[in-house]
Amino acid sequence: MMIELELIIANGPDVEPIIVTDYLVFAESSFWKIDAFRQATGEILASGEKVSFEAEDCIDRTGWCTLEIDVYQGRQKNKVLGYLDPALMDPKITGQGQAAPRAAAVPATSDGTKDDFNFGPVPAGS
Repeated sequence: MMIELELIIANGPDVEPIIVTDYLVFAESSFWKIDAFRQATGEILASGEKVSFEAEDCIDRTGWCTLEIDVYQGRQKNKVLGYLDPALMDPKITGQGQAAPRAAAVPATSDGTKDDFNFGPVPAGS
């Protein structure tokens, strides 16, 4: 079983959001990714806690992820490299302690292929 996520990626107030697809796979070897998504979207995780997590639990969540450009057979696409714990991020970027910015971008890494992005529902009128 898996959950297919369609992440709405915001990269600045004047940039059209994009959709990136990612998958949360319910296999023991992939539980870390489900926990990373839950944590990136504001859940507090308790060690050893049994959790029921369904596709409906993913709706309207917001958070941060790192993207990379994946090249396959000459085609490029955005791919989620990882989900970021907001508690470990710079508050100037995440807006913690104040109203979080809807579309704050983080500078790209030196190779230009990875970047951290805000994801979540796009407000009406955007």
